[in-house]
Amino acid sequence: MVTGTLILLGGVGVALGLSRQAVAKSNFRICAKNKSNNKDNNNQNICLLRIAEKFAVQDRKRYLHTMLDLVGAIRSYSPFTVRSRTSQVKGKSLHKARMKLKELTKKEYANGHQVIGYLVDLAPAGKKASGHAVFLGQDGIAQVDTAPKFRTSGVRDCYIVYRKRGSFASTSV
Repeated sequence: MVTGTLILLGGVGVALGLSRQAVAKSNFRICAKNKSNNKDNNNQNICLLRIAEKFAVQDRKRYLHTMLDLVGAIRSYSPFTVRSRTSQVKGKSLHKARMKLKELTKKEYANGHQVIGYLVDLAPAGKKASGHAVFLGQDGIAQVDTAPKFRTSGVRDCYIVYRKRGSFASTSV
């Protein structure tokens, strides 16, 4: 009830003792829930939910609306770690990003990391469309993609997922 009041009254949330960041985050979550593509649970978008299910972390976070929500959920699951590789592929087409990620996989293996794959956040081609997330395997081929015909204008974010050193190799993904 209070969060609905914050949207209607705008800056009054700050006057009530809430920080501007808390009001903005609350407003963002309300908008994200309203625009969610998941009819069963509007706290989680379908794209991110399917990727989270692959790692069995769908219940680790209440919200799965953004790539950072998913990254936080995977990081909370002990055998895996997630690191950003956005600077190496941001703005590139998905095809060029896949080629770069294949090279990156070889470098990571040379450094002793067991690469599981890549979380890729794609920017929409049209202004009215929302973004899309996919999980690419070590070879750059889509492992989880809920909308394979999604038209993209390029990569927005990219994260590498690899097994932590010393973790059990029997955990499957």
